[in-house]
Amino acid sequence: MQICINYTAGELDLSRKFNLLSGLFSYIAEEDKLFSEKIIPQRKADIMLVSAKNIGEGIVPAILEECRRFGFRGVFLDAEGAPGAIDAVSSALFRAGLSVFCPLAFSSLCPDATLVAEGAVSGGDFSEYIETLLSRNQKLALSIPRRFYKFDMASAGISEISAKEKRQLLETYDAEVFYSPQMLTNYFIFSGAESSGSFVLFDDARSVSDKIRLSKKLGVSYIFLMWNEISDIVSDIFF
Repeated sequence: MQICINYTAGELDLSRKFNLLSGLFSYIAEEDKLFSEKIIPQRKADIMLVSAKNIGEGIVPAILEECRRFGFRGVFLDAEGAPGAIDAVSSALFRAGLSVFCPLAFSSLCPDATLVAEGAVSGGDFSEYIETLLSRNQKLALSIPRRFYKFDMASAGISEISAKEKRQLLETYDAEVFYSPQMLTNYFIFSGAESSGSFVLFDDARSVSDKIRLSKKLGVSYIFLMWNEISDIVSDIFF
């Protein structure tokens, strides 16, 4: 299994320090045009991450040229809304010798791509979830998020909170933190005047590391992590 840390153009790439792959997320593709943020010329990365919208086959030469210029060996084609000709683009990049990654939602469109699923569960068993994905997809990658989610049990509402808000809830309610060996995440439960019952799921170095280790054991091909989510715990994950 290979691990890739994804960066934006303004962030410092420390992947080499930890002997990991690096992904550069600073490209937008729309129809036949490719746009990018300013990139330091000497900067190298392994995987080019492209946010695509209604792309056409004419985008392929531009992507291949960027791969040649900056040494990208793979392309992660992410798409929101209409993906356009993502099937033809994926096939063309694969034939050109690149590793191609696409979201799990495009599995029927991109048979040559390694499919990327979210590497987290909010309930149930993480291992069973991954085994089910692998039974359906031979080439599977996981994008493991560092989550801070609050669940209101009365309304069944789910909201994303910040690390600071998580700490404030812990301190306010003097809650006890537990670790779920099934979900591979931390959680705590609290209730008060403004809440009849809520719980928070959150990740730290332990939970992220456990997900990586189990994914490797089960046969996942790639792990993607976002630098802005793990920068404060990266040394604890990989040392």
